[in-house]
Amino acid sequence: MVNVSSIGGLLPSPLMAPYSVTKFGALALTESLHHEMLMKGAPVQVSVVTPGTVKSEIFRAARPGETLPPEAAAFNARLQTLADKHGLTPPQEHAERVFEQVAEGKFWAIPQPEQLFPSLQPRTDMILRQETPRLPEI
Repeated sequence: MVNVSSIGGLLPSPLMAPYSVTKFGALALTESLHHEMLMKGAPVQVSVVTPGTVKSEIFRAARPGETLPPEAAAFNARLQTLADKHGLTPPQEHAERVFEQVAEGKFWAIPQPEQLFPSLQPRTDMILRQETPRLPEI
């Protein structure tokens, strides 16, 4: 069984609350199912895919309205730049990395560890220190 979460399932983001909620939920569901399959001795491998950015026009196509605060528009533009510079092509690079990791039996299918790992430790440290969240630089 393979479920798709996202880096957004580990790192919440402003302007994408509904997306973050669903991706956190997909991750929690998948991890719970993994444990349940082990408890039942079921021969079912469970994996979660946590993709990062994909080469697309998603943030350009959103075309926020004129009433959007400049900070929000700038954040949206930074996300599009990230997709342009570091995004994987969906059918080729992304799929190959995911299929390879799932075939290896990995629970965590992380096609872009270079995007996730640098942000994951600072978030974990922030939680452990019980600090108020702050927006990281992209």
